[in-house]
Amino acid sequence: MLNLLYALFLSLFATSAYAQSMNNPSVVFSGQVVIAVTNTAVCLPSNTTSNGTVLKARTANTGNGFVGGQNVTTTDTGAGNGYRLLPGEAISLASSNTATLCVNGTAGDIYYFIGN
Repeated sequence: MLNLLYALFLSLFATSAYAQSMNNPSVVFSGQVVIAVTNTAVCLPSNTTSNGTVLKARTANTGNGFVGGQNVTTTDTGAGNGYRLLPGEAISLASSNTATLCVNGTAGDIYYFIGN
């Protein structure tokens, strides 16, 4: 019975659009960016992505960071245009290139990224 269920599972999902859309790239990239000037956005270096990027704020960062596009700000009043990351928090983002992802925050704060 178990073999029959397994065969049914494979027939349904092994050729599904979901299974076919998964990318298995051969390159994994990672790095770090540092905020050089408080309230000045820093974009990640250019890397072509297939499955996305994880961005994490260093736990020892002194302030909140904000993630967004090139015009990301540190405004946290409801009128800003960034997604807030507390020290130690991470976010997973889908984009075709990491250069479209930027962080803004306090000078000296570090952000780690990894993706494929």
